[in-house]
Amino acid sequence: MANLKTSRRRSFEDQCARCTYCAALMWLDHPEEFAARFGVRPRAVRNFMATAEHLTARSDGGGNDPRNIEAACWTCNHRRHARKGHSPTLHQYRSRVRKLNARGTWHPSWAYDVGIASRHQPSPMHALMPHASAVGEVT
Repeated sequence: MANLKTSRRRSFEDQCARCTYCAALMWLDHPEEFAARFGVRPRAVRNFMATAEHLTARSDGGGNDPRNIEAACWTCNHRRHARKGHSPTLHQYRSRVRKLNARGTWHPSWAYDVGIASRHQPSPMHALMPHASAVGEVT
């Protein structure tokens, strides 16, 4: 079985350091360098840390198989699983995030201003990834 940290790193690299939900840029190992790149304080970028997102939530029976893992920023991962009960489906959540992101209300306004986040709709990265099917179920 693949290590969760390895799966997160692989997804992070495959996704060009962009969150699977909001397409914001993320950091994996060096928050200070990431913050300096955008001219902000390291504490400000903690919500853009790459996390291992379970496409099918663990609470819904999803496991640590690499095909069930994509990289998501801490904000997206935390908000998806913050509610009690079942997490929203991959497509429900991605749609909600993209609507709020297009309005510039998903992340703090400074993140859009410095270019970490974008109001533009991201390209369908998940459609290009071999482990995510068109209907959002793990193959």
